[in-house]
Amino acid sequence: MQITKAQRARVAALARAGWLPATLIVVCFLFQIGDLEQALRFDRKLIGEGAWWRTLSANFIHLGWNHFALNMAGAALVFALFGASVNAWEWLIVIVITSVVIALAVLALNEEINWYVGLSGTLHGMFTYGAVAELRHARLFASLLLLGVGAKLLWEQVAGSLPGTAEAVGGDVIVDAHLYGALAGVLLALCWRAYCAIRRSPAR
Repeated sequence: MQITKAQRARVAALARAGWLPATLIVVCFLFQIGDLEQALRFDRKLIGEGAWWRTLSANFIHLGWNHFALNMAGAALVFALFGASVNAWEWLIVIVITSVVIALAVLALNEEINWYVGLSGTLHGMFTYGAVAELRHARLFASLLLLGVGAKLLWEQVAGSLPGTAEAVGGDVIVDAHLYGALAGVLLALCWRAYCAIRRSPAR
């Protein structure tokens, strides 16, 4: 089967972005073996006292190795699906902004949550951002992915986490973090598309 020029370009783009998922996995691994949960997790009281870095760092800490492995598999899936449509620096911005937005939303809207760790909320933001970006290349495929993640989020809001998820990760699943992350990803993608459209407009 002959590979088209567009396909070769997408493979090359995926290869160029490869350093970011590798870095993400290494950072999370080092945090995990360093036993840094207490120092880096989201902690409502300590953030209120000025430890604002926890709004970012909490997302790269995990409850245990099962939790770590599941989230790293999720990260690999996101990059495999959308890595060719989003460049590495764009991904980095999405990861940082989405992570902080999730933490701030939990601070403001979930007073019952005193602490949390994990990348799953950020992964939902990356997924929706990537799916919106993929609409340019594979509209039907990306639309189905967005419908799928929307159905998952609706289930979680109505019935709680998917069966077996809490047991797999070794603790309660903060489903609202998934929702905040997904919404942040969509909004970031739409803002970026609007910005790019303005830059390409003939008036400029």
